[in-house]
Amino acid sequence: MNLVRIVCVVLLSSTFVSAQAKDPVAGAWELVAQKNLTTNVAASLQTPPLRVIYANGYYVQFTAEGNRKKIDKQSEELTKDELIDRLRMQGQYGTYATQGGQMVRKILTAAFPPNVGRETKVDFRIEGETLITTSQNADGQKTESRFRKLK
Repeated sequence: MNLVRIVCVVLLSSTFVSAQAKDPVAGAWELVAQKNLTTNVAASLQTPPLRVIYANGYYVQFTAEGNRKKIDKQSEELTKDELIDRLRMQGQYGTYATQGGQMVRKILTAAFPPNVGRETKVDFRIEGETLITTSQNADGQKTESRFRKLK
């Protein structure tokens, strides 16, 4: 009976390790640095920073500036400045797949409607507890983003 338990534990453990190996980005990540590699300029990050969760081929990411003032009005009653303040956020979710050192993400819905349906490809690597992604925008500028793994 003990041998059966040992075999089950080994099989389950190897299946779990194999599943993790197939999805190296699975987990929750927090943006800690972003830099335009073309201009060598670091971006200023929102507080709290962007957070991304990858799991089972789906991802969700969100950030909203922490110092936005609370507004107790309906959307149609907002002033231009209040609307702009309200828009200091970013969120989206979609699907992703990794192959080798590349990740392909498809945006299914987003706070910024023009992004819906967009597919993005980024190169990625993991160094310890850091996920590093490199992407290129339509103007040919490369950006590197660094995320720390949340526990």
